[in-house]
Amino acid sequence: MKVVATFHPPSSVVSTVKCRLASRDLEHLVVAKLNRVDVYSLQKHGLQHECGVDIWGKVLCVKAIPITGTSRSTLALMIAHPDPEIIFFTYAEHADGRKELAVNYSLSLHERPATGTAEFFNDLLIHPSGKLAVAHCYSTRIKIIELKAGNYVGDYDSVLPERNVLSMTFLPNEEEDEYALAILHVDPLQRVQLLAREIVTNDESEDWELSPFPSTILQPTAISNKTFPFPNEYPPCLIPVQPADIQQDSDEDEDEKENDGLDFLGGVLVVGGRKLLLYELATPQGRAKQKGKMKRLEDKLKTNTDPSKLREAKAKQLERDARKRKPTASVDWPWGEVTAWCDVEGAPFRFFLADAFGALSLISLDNVKRSGLLLIPLGVTSPATSLTYLTNQALYIGSHLGDSQLITITQIPSKTEDQAVLSIPFGIRTYDRTAITSGSKKGKQRADEDMDVDGSEEDGDGLANGRIIAPDGSYVRVVQSFKNIGPIIDAVMVDVEGSGQQQLVTCSGGNNTGSFNVIRNGSEYQGLASIPGIINLTGVWATKPNFDASEHTHIIASTNSQTLFYRFNDEGADTSIVQLSDAAGKGLRVNERTISFGNIQRRGTVGGRAAYIDSSQVVQVVKSGVYLLEYDSALEGYIEKAKYLPQDLRLTGNFTEIVAASINASQIAVAFNGGLVVLLNVNEASNGFNRLAFKLDHYREVSAISCLPATATSPFSPFVAVSYWRTNHTEILQFSQEKLVTIVKTDPLPAVVRSLQLFNFNVRRDNPDYQIYLICGLGNGSLGQFKFDPKAKQLSDKKVVSLGHAPVNLTVCEVSEKASIFAAGNRATVVSLDNKKLVHSPVMLKDVVGACRFNSKTFPNSLVLAGAEGLTIGRVLDLNKLNVRTIPLGHDNPRRIAYIPSLRCFAVACTIAKSARIGEIEPVQSVLRLYDDTNLTALSEFKCEVNEEITSLAGFMREVDGKVVPYICAGSVVYPDEDHKPVQGRLRIFTTVVEDGTTASNTELTLVTSKDVVGCVYAVKSVNDKLVVAAESAVTLFNFVRDAASSTYTLEVAATWYNNYIVSSLGSYGNRIVTGDQISTVSLIKVSEDKFESEARDFGPLCPVAVEALDEEHIITANNMMNLFSFSLGRLVERKRLERDGGYHLADFVTKFIRGSVNPDSTGSQTFTPDTVFCTSSGRIGVIINVDDRDTGVELSNLQRNLDDAITGVGGQSHAQYRAPREIYGPSDGESAAFGFIDGDFLESFLTMLGNKKQVDKVYAGSSEHEQLHLPPEEYKRALETLQSLH
Repeated sequence: MKVVATFHPPSSVVSTVKCRLASRDLEHLVVAKLNRVDVYSLQKHGLQHECGVDIWGKVLCVKAIPITGTSRSTLALMIAHPDPEIIFFTYAEHADGRKELAVNYSLSLHERPATGTAEFFNDLLIHPSGKLAVAHCYSTRIKIIELKAGNYVGDYDSVLPERNVLSMTFLPNEEEDEYALAILHVDPLQRVQLLAREIVTNDESEDWELSPFPSTILQPTAISNKTFPFPNEYPPCLIPVQPADIQQDSDEDEDEKENDGLDFLGGVLVVGGRKLLLYELATPQGRAKQKGKMKRLEDKLKTNTDPSKLREAKAKQLERDARKRKPTASVDWPWGEVTAWCDVEGAPFRFFLADAFGALSLISLDNVKRSGLLLIPLGVTSPATSLTYLTNQALYIGSHLGDSQLITITQIPSKTEDQAVLSIPFGIRTYDRTAITSGSKKGKQRADEDMDVDGSEEDGDGLANGRIIAPDGSYVRVVQSFKNIGPIIDAVMVDVEGSGQQQLVTCSGGNNTGSFNVIRNGSEYQGLASIPGIINLTGVWATKPNFDASEHTHIIASTNSQTLFYRFNDEGADTSIVQLSDAAGKGLRVNERTISFGNIQRRGTVGGRAAYIDSSQVVQVVKSGVYLLEYDSALEGYIEKAKYLPQDLRLTGNFTEIVAASINASQIAVAFNGGLVVLLNVNEASNGFNRLAFKLDHYREVSAISCLPATATSPFSPFVAVSYWRTNHTEILQFSQEKLVTIVKTDPLPAVVRSLQLFNFNVRRDNPDYQIYLICGLGNGSLGQFKFDPKAKQLSDKKVVSLGHAPVNLTVCEVSEKASIFAAGNRATVVSLDNKKLVHSPVMLKDVVGACRFNSKTFPNSLVLAGAEGLTIGRVLDLNKLNVRTIPLGHDNPRRIAYIPSLRCFAVACTIAKSARIGEIEPVQSVLRLYDDTNLTALSEFKCEVNEEITSLAGFMREVDGKVVPYICAGSVVYPDEDHKPVQGRLRIFTTVVEDGTTASNTELTLVTSKDVVGCVYAVKSVNDKLVVAAESAVTLFNFVRDAASSTYTLEVAATWYNNYIVSSLGSYGNRIVTGDQISTVSLIKVSEDKFESEARDFGPLCPVAVEALDEEHIITANNMMNLFSFSLGRLVERKRLERDGGYHLADFVTKFIRGSVNPDSTGSQTFTPDTVFCTSSGRIGVIINVDDRDTGVELSNLQRNLDDAITGVGGQSHAQYRAPREIYGPSDGESAAFGFIDGDFLESFLTMLGNKKQVDKVYAGSSEHEQLHLPPEEYKRALETLQSLH
């Protein structure tokens, strides 16, 4: 059984809309991502998140439904194939301040039509009146939806004669209850056609339906293929333009008024081609004339019985409809394919347009019949999938390829280097910006729409040519960016720092926003200062001149043989750290290793009552004894006041040295050799020590001790925690009548305990969440934690987490104003309390031997760390934050990546994306680069030939003359100059040469050898010192052969395997190879010497897009229907076969599987083992966790089943139906639910129910007696929290 869970949710935006959802005067922005919808309110300070909801399905778009007579709206969300559906939402604000999106109605659009799904246009259209909507997701069919007051009323299926629809929109209409659709489609002759059809009610049934005849409201026209080259990646779209009155200048003569005086009747703007075309609606006279022609045609068809005459009449009508009519106005579009548009609120004749490379412009239709179309370049943004005008020149750019952005349009252009300025291709005429306010641009009178004009939109007058304003800078200012790591094309997981924490490095983005993303989970450490050159440190402590002082002034550092004393001079920019001489230390024991050091309070009386008051005294514990010192500000040093030595014990035994100690505000816990533990305090005269209690155990030596109070501000602790060598267990002691008595102890831990801490994370005792925890730092690099109940004297909920292999030390600290414990050893983590459980936030630090809190004006709320290279001062910035470090590459789009450990660099294949005008083709360019693994700076590069693109990468090692040499294999595809020529591929082998020194910055790529192959090289793997190459239908085994005499290399074919159609992906483990045939299925092959041996094959239709071998007998794969499948190697009689033992609908497109775990603490669980990470095109990063215990897997499956009955998701289907594997037309007939996989995110929703007994009881009851759960809730909670900690 495997658990699928999310490490990073989808981050690319698919749709946005602005509306007013509440009754009060507040506008909202609704942002839809692949599986979630979020609502933000527009506030003065920016966007404020109000609520959100997860969607069970793949979100296609979100639209606002206006409520007639109000300014408010409801929402409609459309889910894409394979389960198309429309969900209607209302926005609710509750009295307690909660906001939520509530589902009103779910309308399934799912069918199994013979015509299939719509290829180009899948969308939901809402009429501005809010009374009608149209959904299109199947070819030749539409769904007409009747609405009232923003709510669903009914729906009607209608036939759509146009099969290949590119775009549709509602046309403006002055009549309230008349509706018409403008339809842009490709006819059977591959011509782009524009026409309109009315939505009418059936005379008999009164159902809404689409008129079988084109409407006369918009004259049908063909659009030249020169203007709209077809097909493109992004189909063209239609923008409705509302009618308006045109104001006339008073100084125009009468002829000009006669020509231009007609009101603009509204129309449709066709965008997405080499020109923007505006077609005006027909006049009433023109419509009447066209209706007359249609009536005469109908009469002729009814009365004429001659077949030849009938064919002639129909052909004439078809020929008339297919004629090209001149647009009312047009303007050249100088950039790439249009991907998004939005209108400008309050300016109905202005629209923002964005292309695939982020070119943002404004198209103005003001005075369009006099001045034509005016195109104003604004600047460059992320490639937009949605544009939404918010207010006051502010726009939200929703992006799939880059970060989504909140931008403003400025009045004055900027010409700084960091802001890209749009360019206009050569040959396109531009005008100076003063043309915006210059006189009208008059041209010829437009052709009447009643005339059959067989011309081209390329021809025309001044209106047809429009005006483009010459760019003079960027008018775009980015106010806020919203991180998007999608689409993830490729990724590797590496431990660059050697800290034990894996980082995921992704190849992301596209077009003008290519990027690396370095992703890890945990806290960010910010280094502020350092004291280098101190070696063999064992501990560090910061001290204050007196206990109540807020700032630390000195640092005590200890080595194995001495103690170092530093003064911290905090003077802002001139801050310094000075080591003081032994003489300045005076009373300090500088010739011994310090075991513990700290400020203490003095006992006294305040108002006649005993109290702890401020003091300038400190306690130093060394091997020889305990020393009471007092700080002298005049001498800037310490003076000895008292001491407590082993001979002062007056106890029977040979106690000669101190082995461990701990100091709080009023107590000193000291462990002597011989198993003696003593609790001391300073007497009221402050000139000696009192022994409060002791405990003697002759048979065990103490390994760690702590008397630090559970509440950090408390002056004393009623408990002492002690750990012992050999037995490896911890006891909690409580003093009673001068004795320290054991009240509870742990079972033996995996290793000796070297540090201890009782802590309640500063939760008040009267808080229901109050809980004391025992944290143990172990000598093997692990961290143990328990819940401690002082009343019941019990320890529970044991958990052990690995932090490497070095002993772990513990320090109480504060991160983001939250009480925490900094645990460090070979690796570091911050332990904090979140939602009643301890969570770990890994920190990118390693080999820390000691730490202490430090606070000053320059370095507030910081830590001093003792490491292998000295002391450093810094701070931990955040808790449990997913850290994403982005390295923008712009037009260099990284597509493949491999890590070369011996070079400490990444090999990256980048495709150089160049923006080209629609219809123009830029040659493909590709480059192989080496990037430093720390700073991600480019070290070297190799440019491929023109029209050659690198499609696969692999790193491997070979021994040459006794030295291990790294090599890089790059597979590529060479695109032919002519379409009829076959595609060729190429393999290149590179190594590196270090020039002019030995630093990585001088590393150069050197080509070793190359070889041409047939077809595109989709994947390369290194197996058994050989290269396995997938190119088209063949999998080939190559030997990398060196000629010792000439020191040259060649690639020689050893074996070839042809049982495929197109092998687009490979996975490997040991000497096993998994092939993914994107048309067929998966196969498991063994690489043996110089041949392939077929192990097993799956014979079912699969169409895999990504594969990986988990081990020699298990495979994970994802297919083109967004399913996950797992296979295991089985036997049928004497024959091996791949058995499909898992199927799960992910509802996301997987691009990469990586064996391993993103969480460094994953080794602490014996029930769950994270074994795979996957990346998707939406920016999702997920983990697949293996459930090692069969009984636990069964119980979690039962819990998921019962949760399905208790939780209603947004998506109109049960959870079981949602996760059932899909085929092209919906759920698989043979698989009604997921199998072999469990939805971890869904399971973890049970944790939110635990405080609600009614909900828990409902889950436990199930739908029948046989479905009742039997494990106690605490068992499920413990398992789910462990599961949660792994992602």
